[in-house]
Order: sequence, then structure tokens, then C-alpha cells
Amino acid sequence: MSLADPGPVEPLVLHCHTRARRYPQVVGKIAGYTLRSPITLPQFVTAVAAGFVLIETRAVWAHLSWWGNVAVLVLVPAGLAALLRRARIEGRSPYLAAMGYLGLLTSPRRGRHLGQSPPRVG
Repeated sequence: MSLADPGPVEPLVLHCHTRARRYPQVVGKIAGYTLRSPITLPQFVTAVAAGFVLIETRAVWAHLSWWGNVAVLVLVPAGLAALLRRARIEGRSPYLAAMGYLGLLTSPRRGRHLGQSPPRVG
């Protein structure tokens, strides 16, 4: 083969993996049980925390029938997790937005330069 005639050219195959990176890591199985809908870790933590708070404060709110109390205990954490999936603050999830605001509140007033607080001028 010469440079003028390179012969058959193989097609260049490109793959785009950015769509897989758009979705956060999800929890699909817990103790061998497959969930109906995968949930993100912040949703899972919110549902568990809400369930724990409801169980600890049941003397305050659990004055319904047995079925009503069970419905509240199941539906409130599930509803909070579902709301957390749709909630966005400046285009970010509430947990990431809270971490950003926490970083803003704990950073030095004059910022950082090379990992240290900048020297005072004047």
C-alpha cells in the first residue's frame, strides 16, 4: 500500500457515556430485597430519619386508629423521599445545596489563596 491509496478505511466508532453520569448512584437492593423504584442515598437517609423521628414521637401524633397510625408511619417518609427527588435549589439537590451553603458560611471572609487565608492589605 502507498500513501496515496491507504486501502479500506475502518469506520471510527464513538461511544457517549455522559447519559449514565447524569443519574446519581441509586440504591436498588436492600438486604436482598429489590425495591420497586430505585432511590438515591439522600432519599433513603431522609426516609429512614423521618421514620425514626415518627417512631420516637408517636406519643404526640399517634392518636388515630391502628391503620391510620401505620399509614402515617409509612406514607410520611415515602412522601418526603418522593418530594426530595423532585426538589431543586439553584438546579442542585437540597443536600448538595445545603453543603454549598455550609461551605459558604464556614469559609473565610476574604476567601482563600493557595489554601491559606490571604494576608491583610493596608
